[in-house]
Amino acid sequence: MRSTIHLLLLAAGAIAVLAGCLSPVPQDKAVEPVSPLTVPEEISSGEDRSPLPQPTSTPAPDEGSAVVPAQAAGAVTWAQADLAQRLGIATGQIAVVSVEAVQWRDSSLGCPQPGRMYAQVITPGYRIVLRVVDELYEYHSAEGSDNAVYCQPGTSTSAESLAAEGIVLVYERSGGLAGVSERWVIYGDGRVVTGDGRESRVTPKEVAEVASEARELGFFDMADKYMPKDPCCDRFTYTITIQGRDGMHTVETMDGTESAPQALWDLLDMIAQLIEQAFPLTSQDALGVAIADLAARLDLDRASIQMIEVSRQEFPLPDLGCPSPKDKESVLPAVVFGQLIRLRAADVEYEYHARGQDVRFCGEQPR
Repeated sequence: MRSTIHLLLLAAGAIAVLAGCLSPVPQDKAVEPVSPLTVPEEISSGEDRSPLPQPTSTPAPDEGSAVVPAQAAGAVTWAQADLAQRLGIATGQIAVVSVEAVQWRDSSLGCPQPGRMYAQVITPGYRIVLRVVDELYEYHSAEGSDNAVYCQPGTSTSAESLAAEGIVLVYERSGGLAGVSERWVIYGDGRVVTGDGRESRVTPKEVAEVASEARELGFFDMADKYMPKDPCCDRFTYTITIQGRDGMHTVETMDGTESAPQALWDLLDMIAQLIEQAFPLTSQDALGVAIADLAARLDLDRASIQMIEVSRQEFPLPDLGCPSPKDKESVLPAVVFGQLIRLRAADVEYEYHARGQDVRFCGEQPR
């Protein structure tokens, strides 16, 4: 009996000790919240931080992710952390849909920001597509980098993003002496959005007709790239990306490329007409572009440049009759109407040829 009482007393003492260990944390000792993720200055300083599209339901933990190459691991981790901060969710709720090796055409990594210039140099890297519930988010990185750039909707050309955003076609033109980088995104509902955010419209029927004509011209069977033997000197590069019934296809070419099929130049002409319809460039607009370009080339004030002539002319495609000085390849036999612009600066005459958004420097004219 005495041993039983002794055991009961020991048990009661143990319970008292446990109760003391499990007592609540005092109110004045509350745990401090974790500081939010800090985005590296080199990425955040030039990037649009406008609100992102939000998922339509509560994210669930990721059940599986794509294979991540070792050289992209740092960028993928950074992108997930950045997206988690933007959306206010845990990184475990973000799925990695794909990590694709890409050769970016310039230092913008395929996500140009309005008003910024980029070095025209091929940059190897990765296209990273993330998913939160029913929304896709795209980041681009350079190879081996431990950070990435978020691509706002309409700046990406991945198959997933094109389909999700209703984009039918992306047309890009870059290069020339001034190193321009222009982009037009065409949506199925008729919206046409420029790389600097300007928006206009054509009809959905016109967009569908261009997409249909692309199929008829064999666009989806064309090679990914057609380039001249010598890509030197002030040429423009054109890139067309079209989302078709069976997926996405991108074709890139450059002025004076003899190997490019005529059907590709025909399609480029159709797209240029569609863009011209959305953003008509008047003779006065083209003149202003030409004067600004010549002033930059000669390092002169615009007021010192005199207009001699602006007239309607017929030009050959694809270079509007202004081939590169080192371009020895023949121009394909197709013609369009445009504007001949003649300017004078310091008693020297210069000529430009223009059509729609395309204004070409043709050089100094002989006396």
